[in-house]
Amino acid sequence: MLPPCSFVVLFAFLSPRLGTLAPPRPAAQASASAARSSRLNETRAAELLDAAFVPAVMGLASGDVTELQLFCAAANCAREEAMPIDRLCALMDALPRPTACRPLNADEAKLRRLWIGLAYLTGEALADLAGESAAAAAAAAVPAELRSEYTGLVGSTLDAKRRGTPLSALPSELPELQGESVLTLSLRVVHVTDDVLEQVRLAGQRADGPSDGEPQ
Repeated sequence: MLPPCSFVVLFAFLSPRLGTLAPPRPAAQASASAARSSRLNETRAAELLDAAFVPAVMGLASGDVTELQLFCAAANCAREEAMPIDRLCALMDALPRPTACRPLNADEAKLRRLWIGLAYLTGEALADLAGESAAAAAAAAVPAELRSEYTGLVGSTLDAKRRGTPLSALPSELPELQGESVLTLSLRVVHVTDDVLEQVRLAGQRADGPSDGEPQ
């Protein structure tokens, strides 16, 4: 079973990138604060997702998935806390200083919602493979139309990844991707979520890995 995805785990996994999200603080103060706030709340999750989304899109266009890793990690922390996707999107829309420095247009907002949905569904699929059952609240966090449209595609993408099939080859295997270049590119979220959760799992198994308790 994956360790609980807390702020401590998220900070440890992506600490070099988090300096862009908040003013630097002394290490001891940051560690104590993280321990006290070991679970994400909806506002913090929305801030993390908003901070990562635009850089993730820009990075993905150039083949850099660093910011996408942060986005996927934050999305799965939110998923484990059963935060409804549409609630998170509404909170991001209401942020006084969004990362894009302007409200997202309709297509951008739709893409952001899709990416969060793909990350949630990937986390669910991996939990199912590990024999873990999702709580009803967690299942309800994904809007019905996203679940209906993309659950099978996420499963097919994970299967193809296990076989070593690159994303560029998926349209030849999956008819629903033919002519859908944006959706095909978006499936990088599935690959990166799989990789991020595997690294979190391995970190949780290490003796020196991050924990959710107070520092010893």
